[in-house]
Amino acid sequence: MRALERTIRRMLLALPLLVASAPAGEQPARMGEAFAVAAPAENKPQYYARAAWSAGAKCWLVVWQDGVPTDDGTNGEGPAQNVMAVRVAAEGKVLDAKPIAVSAAKGSQLRPAVASDDKGWLVVWHDFRNGKDWDVCGSRVTGDGKVLDQDGALLSGGEHNQCFPDIVFGAGNYYVAWLDMRGWPEYRVYGSRVSPEGKALDGTGVEMIRVMSDK
Repeated sequence: MRALERTIRRMLLALPLLVASAPAGEQPARMGEAFAVAAPAENKPQYYARAAWSAGAKCWLVVWQDGVPTDDGTNGEGPAQNVMAVRVAAEGKVLDAKPIAVSAAKGSQLRPAVASDDKGWLVVWHDFRNGKDWDVCGSRVTGDGKVLDQDGALLSGGEHNQCFPDIVFGAGNYYVAWLDMRGWPEYRVYGSRVSPEGKALDGTGVEMIRVMSDK
């Protein structure tokens, strides 16, 4: 099961790369020197970073998971894991004096992903604030770094897990895909269009892939 989940996650993580592929014949990008976008925080590692460019805002939004979950992926009795972000200019200058708290709700918010509608961004993650199972939540961030849905709005929930979301933008809407266990005991891939206003347009999601069975 774990190997299967890893395979599906790799498929989902490839979506932004497919959408953002350079046209044929375009010169390959050159890599610059690495630089820090956030100061290290004691006992709070920052990882699972993702980024999306906004043409309208003329900057990147870099998002990451802040804090370490326990073995079961939740925070147990320890500090919460949050979703943080900063805006970064094209030349690499960090535009925010301190990280933006996209979601600092109770419990765990993990594995963020981000896309842009060329104005602002939509950040998605899986969320354990209900204390029972994972749900997919999201929050819009404006070009000037304002969080419009503080701590996130529910995009897909229900029985069992909805987790490991990824996101792209096209044809006027975002599209969010995730692993979903509503067909317990197997994970399936579900997805939903989400408007630039943050509204899920396909209810709690539409089934895309059945991995283990065709029932």
